[in-house]
Amino acid sequence: MSSNKKYLFIPGCSGNVLQFEQIKKHIGGNWDAVDVSLYRPEENNLSKYLRQFYKNSIYRPSSANDLNEIFSQQYDVVVKYSGDDPLNARLVYHFTSNTTPVIAIEEGNQLSLNDNLLNFYALPHTKLLTASLEETKRFIQSGQKAESLETVGLSKYQSFQSEPLLNSNKTKKILYATSPLQSQIKHSFEKWQHRKKVLDNLKNISKDHQIIIKLHPRENIEVEAEKILDIIPSAKVLGGDHSIHELLKSADLIINRGNSQICLEAIWLQKPLLIFPQNLRTIFDNESAIAVAKNNQEFQKLITQLISTKSHQQISEAFMQKHYFSSKNFFENLANTIEEVKAIPLNSDDYFLWAVIFLERQELSQAQDAFLKSSKLGNNYAKLALDCILTPSSKAWLELSRAIPYVQFKIEASKYSPHSEAIKILSKINLDKEKWALHSYKPHILDKIMKNLQL
Repeated sequence: MSSNKKYLFIPGCSGNVLQFEQIKKHIGGNWDAVDVSLYRPEENNLSKYLRQFYKNSIYRPSSANDLNEIFSQQYDVVVKYSGDDPLNARLVYHFTSNTTPVIAIEEGNQLSLNDNLLNFYALPHTKLLTASLEETKRFIQSGQKAESLETVGLSKYQSFQSEPLLNSNKTKKILYATSPLQSQIKHSFEKWQHRKKVLDNLKNISKDHQIIIKLHPRENIEVEAEKILDIIPSAKVLGGDHSIHELLKSADLIINRGNSQICLEAIWLQKPLLIFPQNLRTIFDNESAIAVAKNNQEFQKLITQLISTKSHQQISEAFMQKHYFSSKNFFENLANTIEEVKAIPLNSDDYFLWAVIFLERQELSQAQDAFLKSSKLGNNYAKLALDCILTPSSKAWLELSRAIPYVQFKIEASKYSPHSEAIKILSKINLDKEKWALHSYKPHILDKIMKNLQL
């Protein structure tokens, strides 16, 4: 156990703090933390937990521009969970470009559950610790370097214990775990009409069973509870201050759309699970042991079967090997990985990748900095891109877009070009052959292309 190293911890939510405490006690050293609750007000429980474990060693930036105090410090290792927003991007860029290793811990099977939509880990960390072998495979497909990935599993499974399938009392607890609404989190698949379909189906059985609605932690419980109770007056609506893990353990049946980590946790606990995807492609579609309702009629039929049976079908070994990963001495191994990680100096290609990421986000000053560093290390394309930003030229953007292999760069180049030349750039994009700047969700990119073509 190291005692002289200095670490920085960047949690994304209060749950990260509690999970990481089990790992941190095997590491030692001196720890500071970043409290993002001013930047993300929905994480209102984060400050409480950080004060409990980190006392006065806490930074509270109010924006992505409020990081100078953190940047003035020297750390041996930075550890973070999810987050690729401007604040996280600038923190990761600063530390990796100053040869401080940054480790990101995946907190769920994000790519598998979201049809390869890469939201929270689209940054080039020094090391990304993934939840499963399938996640590692998908991260490589998304553009992450294979050598930066390590499959470790999830800490939450180390303490999960299976409990009896059904409560003995007649009234069964049905837990509907929601995904965040798209109106609140733009990358979510969930819209109100999807949620309403589930609620309308549950209304039919609410007289005989206890319906518990667990909202996503980022949702406004007062607003959502009112709409839910209009449909199911007897429902119990819970927010982010309730432990989803305790609710899972006490539930007789769990319902979800199929894009939440809760589904995999329910399977681990051997709880009956009903997936109602509503045209969403999920990893459960071809797993015969998992109930997937394609329409309202199937929903009603399957929910009746699942409530009344005490049996639990065996999930296939192939599914378990893909989406779960466990190892002996899990916490000690994870602590050793954090302690032993080595800094890797960024090369010209690494800086160019960062520049494209910042350019796509319209953070031009950050993009300029990364292009400049890439150029100083010998990347001629970076020099040309820097010239394009400083002295805009549609002709230069057009020529450069032909040479740069990143899809996102071509899309951004089209924005700086007249419409006729933008079409030339976009129409030549080959999504199957071009490189991706850490993003593998092709429909998302296609939407951008089509939107730009229509300008």
